[in-house]
Amino acid sequence: MNKRRKIIFTLVFLLMLLSACGSVNNSKVKMSYGKWEKQIGLFSKKNLTTNVYILDSAEMELKLTYKNGLEGYKELCDVVNAHNKFVEDNPGYFPNGFAITFTNEYVDEMSPSFFSNISDGSNGIDYLDELAESDTSKLQYMCIKMDSVEVEVEGSEDIQIDVPIVILQSHSDSYTPKGKMYAFLKEVNNPKQIIIDYWEEGYDLNEVCKDIREYVPDVEIYKVIHVKGKDHLEKCVDTDL
Repeated sequence: MNKRRKIIFTLVFLLMLLSACGSVNNSKVKMSYGKWEKQIGLFSKKNLTTNVYILDSAEMELKLTYKNGLEGYKELCDVVNAHNKFVEDNPGYFPNGFAITFTNEYVDEMSPSFFSNISDGSNGIDYLDELAESDTSKLQYMCIKMDSVEVEVEGSEDIQIDVPIVILQSHSDSYTPKGKMYAFLKEVNNPKQIIIDYWEEGYDLNEVCKDIREYVPDVEIYKVIHVKGKDHLEKCVDTDL
């Protein structure tokens, strides 16, 4: 009998562990923000799956995977937009200082982009506080890895992204995006700032800024500079263009 109980206890423990740490499908995720979950359509999209979630009193992180190309990516962007609209309509729903991140994750678990409101550097991006944006539960920026994206830069008139800040990353030392790679920026509604975080040495900043302004002419553009072991922002002024 004791042996049987030990086996049962072990099986129950393993099931609990898998439920807490493993991938989850749309019907099994339990969250304490039911109103929010329903109104943004988090689990009702045809081509979007919530794979992993982290939720506690201080933060929420969702890892979302889409299928069917632009159709699925649109659903992901729709959820982002619905979240920001929900926060506008329900101020105070989330606690002050609550960190929120939606990670776009491919099936192979590579992440080409994420959306977040974190600006204190705790996610490795330690320069956003220099923009002095107000604290909010809205997803304030999209960070997109320009050296590894696929569908996200194809561009579509049906896609809209309601975030004011876009971070363009290319951490390859031999690649800088050019030309039509920036066409997707037309999908961003009323962008305020574009941040260039490219690692290729000696890339042509003037050409990059011109390419960006072809699609979003009135946006502020910043480049990331490294000073004394810390990243900072430097505004690209007219003389750079």
